[in-house]
Amino acid sequence: MKAADRVDAWIAEKEVAPRRIPFQWASAINDDPKDDIREIVEGVLTAGGMSCMYGESNSGKSYFASDLGFSMVRGVPWLGKRLERGAVIYVAAEGAASIRQRTRAYRKKHRTRVDAFGLVSTSISLLSPSADAAALVALIKEKASEIGEAVLLVIIDTLARVMAGGDENAAQDMGRLVAAGDQIRHETGAHVLFVHHSGKNALMGARGHSSLRAALDTELEVTKDEAAKLHTVEIKKQRDLGSVGLRLSARFVPVELGLNQWDDPITACVVEGTEQADVPKKQPRLLRGVPKLAYDAITAAINLHGRHPQPVDFRVSAKGVTLDQARAEFARQAGHIESKHRASRFSSAVTSLKASGHVHGTEDWIWLLAPITAPITAPLKGGSVISVLSGAPNGTELGAFGDFGDGTPTGIEAAV
Repeated sequence: MKAADRVDAWIAEKEVAPRRIPFQWASAINDDPKDDIREIVEGVLTAGGMSCMYGESNSGKSYFASDLGFSMVRGVPWLGKRLERGAVIYVAAEGAASIRQRTRAYRKKHRTRVDAFGLVSTSISLLSPSADAAALVALIKEKASEIGEAVLLVIIDTLARVMAGGDENAAQDMGRLVAAGDQIRHETGAHVLFVHHSGKNALMGARGHSSLRAALDTELEVTKDEAAKLHTVEIKKQRDLGSVGLRLSARFVPVELGLNQWDDPITACVVEGTEQADVPKKQPRLLRGVPKLAYDAITAAINLHGRHPQPVDFRVSAKGVTLDQARAEFARQAGHIESKHRASRFSSAVTSLKASGHVHGTEDWIWLLAPITAPITAPLKGGSVISVLSGAPNGTELGAFGDFGDGTPTGIEAAV
């Protein structure tokens, strides 16, 4: 046999039949919306979805994640939100001892058992080629069969520790992690929740490449108010549920577990929810630098080209502009920034403005949110220029173009 024939034979032997791609005609889609969107935590998490809970170090994200797991295995509300009862597997890729202590504290405080809460107390790799995703899938199925109960939630804490050797800022590595998360949830039916860190600039959201956020069904930000001793979870992204902006608060209460070898108390905290009214809505921060420049450019672009989106989007009652129009105005105003960097600086600034509550947008449309907390100087049609500052006495008044149906303003207009 010739060498070429041997190569062809080897390729034919190794070829795998193409997988069957799921397909469905519209006529086969029934009228029950619950068939596709099932909530396992009321208004927060969906069955078989993927989410990320992120925050700064010591903000309390692991406390919230573990408390969610404890609540789920008992079937009791979490921070006032109803949930489905089911087993939970917590992958403690770091801090497994802390999770064990929190388990002890929860059992003691609530005088109950949480037997269907399972702990993986080692780091795993979810990046190719030595990925442990298949091994984790096998473990989830094995433990579900062992206890005769479905695993509804898999918590992976932290994202960084399961990306050993990978680069969070690289699209390829983050893509591999997302693929591993998809494999876990598709093959087990469980919701996958990553616990992650904020970036250096908290306004930019979770650390790492934006492909993670794009792949998520739900994104949750955890913050801490030192003065009020409050920890808060806020929904920053929601693909299928209308709960973006929902804020749930709690206080962390220490529970004494025993004494150490020096007779000092050993403690761990439990999460105690508070009324949502206790949570003051964060005020948008004063804008400076490139975010302010981008905000001014968006404002100018809306004054020059603003219109309602066509076709009309019921979520957008404010006038806005396309991202291309806003980007072009930014480039015109950002003469001091090298031209090759303008697009990336604008993109980063828009992400920051959305996170801080100054603007809202879709993939290709952007509009302003009131109130404004930074001075804005922007040209109006006809060449006039206005400068406004929210809250200035006897100054420019701001009025909302519309709202989301609950009074939340979707845009601003100047009345001078």
